[in-house]
Amino acid sequence: MKNFKGKKALVVGLGISGQCAAELLAKNGAIVKITDSSSEEAAAKRLEKLADYHIQYEFGGHSFEFCRDVDIVVTSPGVSIDSLPLKIAEERNIPVIGELELASEFCKVPIIAITGTNGKSTVTELIGNILSCAGHNVCVCGNIGNPFCGEIEALGKDSVVVLEVSSFQLETIKSFRPHIAILLNVTADHYDRHRNLENYKDEKFKIFLNQTKKDWAVINSSFKNDRRIASIKS
Repeated sequence: MKNFKGKKALVVGLGISGQCAAELLAKNGAIVKITDSSSEEAAAKRLEKLADYHIQYEFGGHSFEFCRDVDIVVTSPGVSIDSLPLKIAEERNIPVIGELELASEFCKVPIIAITGTNGKSTVTELIGNILSCAGHNVCVCGNIGNPFCGEIEALGKDSVVVLEVSSFQLETIKSFRPHIAILLNVTADHYDRHRNLENYKDEKFKIFLNQTKKDWAVINSSFKNDRRIASIKS
């Protein structure tokens, strides 16, 4: 786990994942700021939940002065990679990670991660139910609705995380490593974010990026001749 104590962290976006990321950072000693393009009124309830952490924030847009002097940027999945805070970070060589990556830095238990264009919520819930019925202490979270960061404190030594992962979340991973990674399918979607189908597939295949020979990659047979298969470690 990285040491965030005393680090100046900028959280981009105060949706539910941004709120959970900001809280996790603050609880671990980071000096947190939040920037969000929406109005303060729209985020009032989430700000209330963060009131004990004395977090600085700006709403209604992003400013250069507010975003520039930080050690790390944590971005929410819905934030465009072309947004001002992320461009500033790139220009200044400030590390940018997503909420998914942040949570994984604190996770000490096995992760089963599921991605795909269609069916990933169903498969995530199914795997979670199977493991739960088998007597495991299961945490189902991620893109399915409850952010990974918000579940970290509830994990025990015997827990298993079953995680739904989107392509938006995979864009910013650095060391995220699921013990079991599952790619269900990739069909035309999200072209407002990804340039084309090949680029979209590239993002989905990042789920296998940091796996080792000790891990498992489960891939739909339709990808058996895909060029990206060769990049998966065996």
